[in-house]
Amino acid sequence: MPDQAAESSDATSPAASGPAGPHFEGQVGAHYLLSMLVGAEPRGLPGIDIDRISFQQAAEGSPLDDVVVHGHDSAGVPAVLEIQVKRSITLAPSDVVFRGVVEQVARAIRNP
Repeated sequence: MPDQAAESSDATSPAASGPAGPHFEGQVGAHYLLSMLVGAEPRGLPGIDIDRISFQQAAEGSPLDDVVVHGHDSAGVPAVLEIQVKRSITLAPSDVVFRGVVEQVARAIRNP
């Protein structure tokens, strides 16, 4: 049976995600990589130690796929923060980009 995540139509190559997209994603990812290197608590995951950072993980089943932070708490319980990087967004139901991100958030909440 084919892997449903591998068939995702949302998967996008970082090189094809727009002129500023990959650069801004890299800056956000660099923030988390630096946090991991110095052992700092990652923004959005209080009390978590970062294990690894991933980029463009839609094909791996991450709905919010631009930057994915994997870590664990002091008891070893895993934690994941999925980030959809947007340079700007209009927070209105009529905005197509906003609607798409809300749909991605809804899918991410259903992930174990």
